[in-house]
Amino acid sequence: MANSGLWVGVLTALTALGASWMTARATSRAALAQARTTATAQALREQRDRRRSTYREMMNCAHAFNEVTWQINDVDAARDRETKDQLLTPA
Repeated sequence: MANSGLWVGVLTALTALGASWMTARATSRAALAQARTTATAQALREQRDRRRSTYREMMNCAHAFNEVTWQINDVDAARDRETKDQLLTPA
C-alpha cells in the first residue's frame, strides 16, 4: 500500500455514493407510499361524497312519498265527493 490517503479517499467516496443511493431509494419509496395514501384518501372522500348525495336524494324521495301518503289519508278522510275532488286536483 503505497498511498493510504488514496484508499481512504476511495473508501470515503464509495461510502458517500452508497449512502446517496440508499437515501434516494428510501425517498422514492416514501414518495410512492405518500402518493398511494393520497390516492386512497381521495377515493374514499369521493365515495363518501357520492354516498351522502345518494342518501340525500333517497331522503328527498322518502319525504315526497310521505307527503303523498298524507294527501291520500286526507282524501280518504274527506266525507263528500266534492271535497275529495278538490284535494285530488293539483294546485
